[in-house]
Amino acid sequence: MDISTLVSRTVFIYLTLLLLMRALGKREIGRLSIFDFAVVIMMAQLAVLSVQQLDVPLLVNLIPIIVLFISQVMRTSFAALLKGARRSAVSKNASDDEKSAPPLVAPSAREQDWPEPPLVLVENGQVNHHNLNHMGKNLLWLKREVKRRTGSSSLKGVALCSVDHSGYFFIDVDDDRQK
Repeated sequence: MDISTLVSRTVFIYLTLLLLMRALGKREIGRLSIFDFAVVIMMAQLAVLSVQQLDVPLLVNLIPIIVLFISQVMRTSFAALLKGARRSAVSKNASDDEKSAPPLVAPSAREQDWPEPPLVLVENGQVNHHNLNHMGKNLLWLKREVKRRTGSSSLKGVALCSVDHSGYFFIDVDDDRQK
């Protein structure tokens, strides 16, 4: 076994895998789906075999890795195409109010990889008008939402009311203040 061949193969495979993973957009293991993780493990195993099998030409060992890469790109492209088709079908069926309604999340949060934390709308009976305006909503809307969810339109009895990026409300009513 020639050490220089082993080192050069290792460096070449490392750089190839690095480029392929970057091209796939996979930077953190915590963000991989189970299927993506399985494909990464398969690619890693094939890379190990290509370094260990010095008698097999490097190109022969790279072919399965490249096939996995191409299939991953095709799968993610197909999934994005389906997601776009579903989104356009939903928007065609949406009412005019839903189409014109401002998003619950600031655009900067959608551009990032993580969601924005929930917006606190009411805390200890006090309305946070800044967050309400940030959502493009008004006090009347908030009172209607609180009444729909709690049965009371009074905000004085609300200890905490927040809404997350997906529109999920969390409302904690302080029973002592409600009276």
